[in-house]
Amino acid sequence: PEDGLGLSELGMDSLMATELRTRLQKSLGSPLPSTLAFEYPTISAMTSFLMTQLGLTVAPVVVAAAPTLDALDDLDDDDIARLLDDELNQAGF
Repeated sequence: PEDGLGLSELGMDSLMATELRTRLQKSLGSPLPSTLAFEYPTISAMTSFLMTQLGLTVAPVVVAAAPTLDALDDLDDDDIARLLDDELNQAGF
């Protein structure tokens, strides 16, 4: 998806935002603000925040075949969580 596209535009509601925060906290082992998805409403903004929290710099990432928005519509919450976990693993987390 486009970096500037909002998470709510991708279909994230408040329940999904809470689940995302919970999964990120568990993965990172660090507390995150309860308003994470609303304070950092795009993938790019959230990535920058998380990298800063972890004391890392954000480097440009080249994605060979990012899923299209239509493809994301076909995914359930577990599939999206796996995609996010894969991205975090590739970033070294």
